[in-house]
Amino acid sequence: MELFVIGGENLFAENLRFWREVSPTTRLINEYGPTETVTGCSIYELQSGDPLTGSVPIGKAIDNTLLYVFDQELRLVDADAVGELYVGGAGVARGYLNRPDWTQERFLPDPSSNQADARMYKTGDMVRCRAAGTEFWNI
Repeated sequence: MELFVIGGENLFAENLRFWREVSPTTRLINEYGPTETVTGCSIYELQSGDPLTGSVPIGKAIDNTLLYVFDQELRLVDADAVGELYVGGAGVARGYLNRPDWTQERFLPDPSSNQADARMYKTGDMVRCRAAGTEFWNI
């Protein structure tokens, strides 16, 4: 069985038509992750019944990674609500080299960690969290 891992900007199902038609047994994996975190901090494997149009989910967090969806006041949003994606966990960078202003703006204390220096990264990406907070979609 073949595997094709796709990373980059928001992936649209329309862009996968070729793979679905020409190589339907190839496993298609959408991998999400900004360079300020583990480059692949979440993954989603496409399923045969997934929609053929629209954004492909960015999926579930990998091990040692947390995904949060907050509103503008840094409150967790309810399931199916839209908010900004934040990434926490072991793979988050410490900040930007020689840019303390950017670091302060984008790397915030991680509210779910019991480690004093734990940070989460403010991605700027708007997402929708599916029920139970286990799977995420780009907006």
